Amino acid sequence: LHELSARSGLSELRTRPLLTPKATAEIFSGPREGSRGLVTCTSPRLAKATLTAVSRVRALGCTLPLEVYHIAELSPTQERRVAQGLRAHSSYEDRRIESRVIDLWPRLSAEVRAREDEVDAVRGYPCKPLALLASAFDEVLLFDHDTVFINDPTPLLASSIFVANGLLLFRDRQMLGQPGAPVKSASRYVRQLA
Repeated sequence: LHELSARSGLSELRTRPLLTPKATAEIFSGPREGSRGLVTCTSPRLAKATLTAVSRVRALGCTLPLEVYHIAELSPTQERRVAQGLRAHSSYEDRRIESRVIDLWPRLSAEVRAREDEVDAVRGYPCKPLALLASAFDEVLLFDHDTVFINDPTPLLASSIFVANGLLLFRDRQMLGQPGAPVKSASRYVRQLA
C-alpha cells in the first residue's frame, strides 16, 4: 500500500477516497471465511503472459480459484478473450475451477475516476494491493504474469511461516552485478542459488 500511496500522490492531506463507499463496504464486510485463491493483475500488453502463467500453474495441478484484475485497461473484447483463456485452463480431472476477470474501475471513487493522472497511478503495479483488498478470498496467493512455479503453490498457504504470520514473502530475483537493476537471467539465478 505504501507503493500505491507514493505513486498515486496520496498523503495525509488528501481527503478524496480511493474506493467507492459501496466497494469499501464490500471489502470490509470480509471475504468468504476460509476461502483460498490465486490473484493476479493484467493489462492488454500482459494478457498473453498472464494466460501462459495460468496454464503453467494449472499444469502443475493447482486447483485454487483465480481472480484476474485490471483497472479499465481491457476492452470488453479483450476481457472476453482473457475470460475464455481462463476457462480453457480451468478444469482439472473433470472438475471446473472457478476463475473470473474483474475490472476494478467501478470500485474506484468518482473523484479518482475523474482524474486520468490518478487512474494511471493505480494501474500496473499499484493494481496489486487493490486486487488484494478487493479479493473475495480469505487467503490469497498473489502472483505476477512472469511467475514460474515448479510445483503446485497451494501448499505455501499451509506452510508454517504462513500459518504463524499470515504472510509469506519471497524474493523473486536478485541483483547480479548490475548496480540498481535486476538481471533476469534464470540460469544465473539458479546457479547462484545452488
